[in-house]
Amino acid sequence: MSETRVYQALSSLGVDVYPIVAPQDATLPCITYFVVSERKKQVLDASIWALSKRFQVDIWSESYKEAKELKEQAIGKLVELEAVDITVRDLFEDDTKIYREIIEFYIKESTMNNPFQK
Repeated sequence: MSETRVYQALSSLGVDVYPIVAPQDATLPCITYFVVSERKKQVLDASIWALSKRFQVDIWSESYKEAKELKEQAIGKLVELEAVDITVRDLFEDDTKIYREIIEFYIKESTMNNPFQK
């Protein structure tokens, strides 16, 4: 399951990792992740021959430099998982004074034989 693999890869960075949202008392830096969407390719009998998931990973830090460093480390771990179409955005949460790096990407979950290829 790709969610477990993403969690394990991000946990290896040495910071707390949470699905969807961090608790109010979370220690910074920390990472949150969630599945944005799933793409399923099906054939006429409704069997799925390919599945990919689009993820979003958010890195939260009180330091811009630390957020950037964690972003680069996280991308390295995600590339090892064969993440594709990786995009990144920088944000600053003005009300909490926290830097945020947003990473979005796709991971292929499973593939069976493509019924359209001979």
